[in-house]
Amino acid sequence: MAHYLKSGSTFRVFDNDQIDLTKTLPAQNYIVVEDTFSKELFLERVDNFEIPSKLYVGIDRRSTRILDTYLNRNNTNTGVLLSGTKGSGKTLLSKVISNVGSQKYNLPTILINKAWKGDAFNKLIQTIDSKAIIIFDEFDKTYDYKSQQEVLTLLDGVYSGSKLFILTVNNVHSVSEYLQNRPGRLYYHYDYSGLNKDFITEYCNDNLVDTSHIHTIIGITGVFPSFNFDMLKALVEEMNRYNESPIEVLEHLNVKVNSEDRSEYDVTLFVNGNLIPINWIDSVNQSTKTLNISPLSIFYIHTYLSEKDFEEEENYITIEIRPEMLTDLDKEKQIFTFYNQNKKAKLVLQRSKQTKTDLWKLF
Repeated sequence: MAHYLKSGSTFRVFDNDQIDLTKTLPAQNYIVVEDTFSKELFLERVDNFEIPSKLYVGIDRRSTRILDTYLNRNNTNTGVLLSGTKGSGKTLLSKVISNVGSQKYNLPTILINKAWKGDAFNKLIQTIDSKAIIIFDEFDKTYDYKSQQEVLTLLDGVYSGSKLFILTVNNVHSVSEYLQNRPGRLYYHYDYSGLNKDFITEYCNDNLVDTSHIHTIIGITGVFPSFNFDMLKALVEEMNRYNESPIEVLEHLNVKVNSEDRSEYDVTLFVNGNLIPINWIDSVNQSTKTLNISPLSIFYIHTYLSEKDFEEEENYITIEIRPEMLTDLDKEKQIFTFYNQNKKAKLVLQRSKQTKTDLWKLF
């Protein structure tokens, strides 16, 4: 038996097994598609997300909070901004929210993978009168600044309905100022600028063969302004494969500190247990004796063993400091201790200026 679907002045013919009218949108994943001829927008089903068997610190707690808040705010749109570098975990959180929303609350998810905007798109979202999750993945990449302004009406709730809008962005600075610090449009904002200590410890205990290196890994992450999950995963995988320390592995991995991400460190030098004044260090600030470099770089200290030996060449020494000489580190205080066995020299670097606030400490 055929069915005839009327749209305006046109009729479409469907076989009996091709059409099924329902009053609610099934709790599955969809993308927006445009009809080539009529230019009408419609939804097309896609596969549900695959989620890792184990979720680490923070994911469950945040997904639960976001969904609880959304469901508690009756007839009100709720927006969530997830910012951070690729591989930091923001997309995983959006996938978890989608899966939990589908399985527990019967919520469909609509994935926005193109810069849809305008009356036709707004009408499509408005027509879906039930609760739903709308995910704009890589919003800053898909929508330019001008296009971002055109979706404000959706987030403002001008159109009827209650939706959970999730926007993931790689660079929060490319997001319109009309979206930042505007909880009326984007109620929550989570910044994935790095992994916290509990997450790293839990992941390494589950996946790292030699767990004695966990302390060192935690310290190393403090050197990077944004140490993401992809970096941690690769580091652990390589350490297990070659039975090497994290410092040895970093020599090969595509995990490096950029020059613009360097911080200032106060420098203290001991030779044979004695505190030695430093004459100069490659890249050192002469006036403050601070080092502006990554602690995981190779650098050189040039000094005399004492002031009275200034003219005696044999008492002048150059000490090479290499990453593999790192013997101790304290992530909380940002202290890195190196020991050059040949020169009997211990060098202590302590971060003198934090470049980023660890937002995990606020929770």
